[in-house]
Amino acid sequence: MDAQVGVSKCRGFTLLELLVTLSIAAILLAVGVPSYVTFIDNNLSPLKPMICSIVSIWRAVRRLNVALRYAWSRLLAATGVAVLLVLLSRLGIGIRH
Repeated sequence: MDAQVGVSKCRGFTLLELLVTLSIAAILLAVGVPSYVTFIDNNLSPLKPMICSIVSIWRAVRRLNVALRYAWSRLLAATGVAVLLVLLSRLGIGIRH
């Protein structure tokens, strides 16, 4: 009966168990990470030009979006809301009252 009570009170990890586990994990990472990096470099090399072109297109679209927002805000500031209503009506977008 005393053995069962002693076992139930013993919870958690000892410092030695924790150090052994962390040492094993560090060794596995030291061996595995360089192999993983080499694997990724070898398998993604055909995709790198496509990824670069997608990124450059995305940046150009963002720049165009900023320019259009600026131009639209300047147009509204210069002409007022009446021009906005005319443009929206020509685009087929009506405003309900």
